[in-house]
Amino acid sequence: MVSIEESGKPRRTTSGSKAMGWFDMMCMGFNKSGITCLKGLNGKEKKMAKIREISFTFISICALVVFSITPVWSAPDSTPAAEKTHKWLRELSLLTGYGTASLDKKSADYEIIPILPQFGFDINPLAERLHLKPRGTIECIAEPIMNVVISPDTNAEAGISLLLRYSDNITSRIAPFIEGGTGMIYTTQHTHEQGTQFNFLLQAGAGIQYFFNKNFALTGGYRYRHTSNAGISDDNEGINHHFFLVGLSYFFK
Repeated sequence: MVSIEESGKPRRTTSGSKAMGWFDMMCMGFNKSGITCLKGLNGKEKKMAKIREISFTFISICALVVFSITPVWSAPDSTPAAEKTHKWLRELSLLTGYGTASLDKKSADYEIIPILPQFGFDINPLAERLHLKPRGTIECIAEPIMNVVISPDTNAEAGISLLLRYSDNITSRIAPFIEGGTGMIYTTQHTHEQGTQFNFLLQAGAGIQYFFNKNFALTGGYRYRHTSNAGISDDNEGINHHFFLVGLSYFFK
């Protein structure tokens, strides 16, 4: 425990209790129900506390997925032979296109040229562990976001998305897919709809892949994107984008 003398300088007490560090003081911000106590914080501090909590949750989910798709080489006896030789990284893609959303409080729409690298991991072995036998392929897609905003002003977006995609070949060359997921994003574009530039994403879409050969495919599709700050700010009307995407994919086969 730390006490304050009249001189204003801190000193440690000689009691048997342990000294309180910064982590202990942070832990005091949680009440018995496990909800963060924001009493005494100003508006900016409350926003930062909410951002830290939601960001920590998202990063934890991403880390859990990444570790779950990584083969456990230290336990060869317990790993099925098919999983040992499984190629987890299935595809690399680069998508671009056009996205647009209406802004109620601006005369111009929110228009974007997306730049979306994708890293697709085949997680069918994990589905089989859950006693699921998908006919097609279930992928976990890690997608860095590097978008160019062209309207209402010239700006940029940066962030990361995590998507689940299910695809199935209907011919040797054509494979439709559906996908959905979440993410986080920072934009330099200011809008009246959103009180913060740091926001969260909910996404869903569908598309098709046309294979030129076993390694290269043309990927195209539609994606809906909802942007929200999860209540960090009172201004949280949300922005709904419609994206039309096209790009090239390389498959490790």
